[in-house]
Amino acid sequence: MNDFVKAAVIFSGYLIAAPALGWWMSRSRLYERAALCLMVFMPSWSPALLTMMLDSIEFYRGHTKGFEASLIEMVAVALMVCAALRRDRYFRWLPPGAWLYLVYCALCCVSVFSAINSIYALMAAVKFTKVLLLFIAAYLAFRDVEILLSVSRASLAAFAVGAAAIVMMAALRGMTPKLVGIIAIGSVAALAACMLALNSFRIRVQEVAERNEEQDLRAVMIEQSRAMLHDHPFGVGWNNFGIANSLPDGQYAQILMDWDERRGFHIYDENYYANPLTESLYWLVLAETGYLGFVSLLVFLAVTLWWGVRGTIAFWRSTTGYFVVGVLVVLSLTYLHGTVERVLTQTKNLSIWLIFLGFLARIEQYRRNGTDLTAL
Repeated sequence: MNDFVKAAVIFSGYLIAAPALGWWMSRSRLYERAALCLMVFMPSWSPALLTMMLDSIEFYRGHTKGFEASLIEMVAVALMVCAALRRDRYFRWLPPGAWLYLVYCALCCVSVFSAINSIYALMAAVKFTKVLLLFIAAYLAFRDVEILLSVSRASLAAFAVGAAAIVMMAALRGMTPKLVGIIAIGSVAALAACMLALNSFRIRVQEVAERNEEQDLRAVMIEQSRAMLHDHPFGVGWNNFGIANSLPDGQYAQILMDWDERRGFHIYDENYYANPLTESLYWLVLAETGYLGFVSLLVFLAVTLWWGVRGTIAFWRSTTGYFVVGVLVVLSLTYLHGTVERVLTQTKNLSIWLIFLGFLARIEQYRRNGTDLTAL
């Protein structure tokens, strides 16, 4: 499919089909709930079913390989149109925190001026700014205390720690037969999962123990990130790390080449045209968007955690309190996970993150207004 046809499909989806769906959904809360549940479920789908790219660059390994359109965002537009037609008393085009996320995107866009490839930087700017539609739609559509469970891809360790934290916090409120049953079933399932994973875990430990490399590749990529930040305090360009650390344009490929040479490898230029990206979310942000993007991201992350803390305190004795505790635990683990993996850059992870932040923003709005959630 050529870009002209893709563009026609994309703009028809965002500007015609999605608003029409929103108008239809405004006739019934049941339709709106179904669309909201669909939006939460869609990040579990294959990326090929969700996204379409304009000006696609298949060989690139950055945040995005083109100007990305998403089916999830079209559902979000429909939910926003539905909410605009309904206009309840909490209706706001910019929910709490949305402006702060936009500031983060704007400050990241400063790196466009120093980018090796400004088009790649604009691709990231479009992707990360446009996904705010999910945040706004989730805020506008989240109107009931009963709502939603979702399963996101995470490591076994993160899941285990998160589940244990939630169970412990629930136990503080008093043991019940139901809670005891949940703990028992969960323990059996966890034991079975651990037994299945034991063999692969043992193999992984053996591989690490036998490693004789003088320096891990992760550390080398962080060294590349640090060098980029030193040379470019405003960043080498959003979505430009893969260019900056690879040949032919990236001077920082030399750091990886020197490391390989010290390990006794023969250096062939053709092996360094698609080098891996740093696996740390925070070092990636520092390298690509400099101090402006990094600090603004940390502020946004801190604000969302603070919402979780305040929501937990305000609604501790309600069903909403359980939900907020769960979101707070998941956010804490996700932000910690960002130190070792580029979470919140992949489209699916980014989407589900902003959807649940939209829910949290709605609860924060309720808290500020002193709303009795048991009456909703």
